[in-house]
Amino acid sequence: MKNERLINLNSFTAQEELRYELLTRFMIRFAVAAFIMLLVPIVFLSTSVLYLESIKGGVASNIEQVERLSKVRESEAAKQRVNTAIAFIRAVAEIAADDFRWSGIVKDIFAVLPPDIRLLDMYGSVAQKNFSMKVLVPQREGVLSTKEALEKLPFVARVDYPRTCVIPQSSITCQFSVVLK
Repeated sequence: MKNERLINLNSFTAQEELRYELLTRFMIRFAVAAFIMLLVPIVFLSTSVLYLESIKGGVASNIEQVERLSKVRESEAAKQRVNTAIAFIRAVAEIAADDFRWSGIVKDIFAVLPPDIRLLDMYGSVAQKNFSMKVLVPQREGVLSTKEALEKLPFVARVDYPRTCVIPQSSITCQFSVVLK
C-alpha cells in the first residue's frame, strides 16, 4: 500500500481550472489578510491623532483657566491666605489643648509587637479612647501573640480583633482595635 500511486482521472483542462481556482482563493485570502493588516495600524493611528488633539484642547483650556485665575485681584488672594492661616492656627490650638499624649502610647504599643509584623495602617481616637491598627502577620501564631502582648500593657483595657484572622495559616491581614483605659 505504500507504493501505490493514485491515478488522476481529471482531464488536463479540469486540472488547470482546479489549479486556477485554488490560486484565486489563495490570492483572495492573501489580499484580505493584507487589507486587515493595513487597516489595524490606520485605525490605531487615527485614534491616536484624535486623542492627542483632545489633549491639546484640554491643555489650552487649562492654560486659559490659569491665566484667568492669575488675574484675580490680590486682595482676594490675601483674604484666602489669611483664612487658611486662621484655620491652621485653630487646628494647632485644638491639638495643643488636647492633654492626651499619643507618642508614649504608640511607642509602648510598637515596643511589644513581634518584629516580624508589618504595620499597614493605624488610627487613634481620643474621644473614644481607641487605637486601631491594621497589620500583616506572617503566621497564625503571630496574631495570638500580638493580642497577648497588647493585653499586657498597663494602659490597655481590651484588645479586639476579628476571629477570622486566625483561620488562614500565613500572610494574615488583621485589624486590631485597642481600647485604652
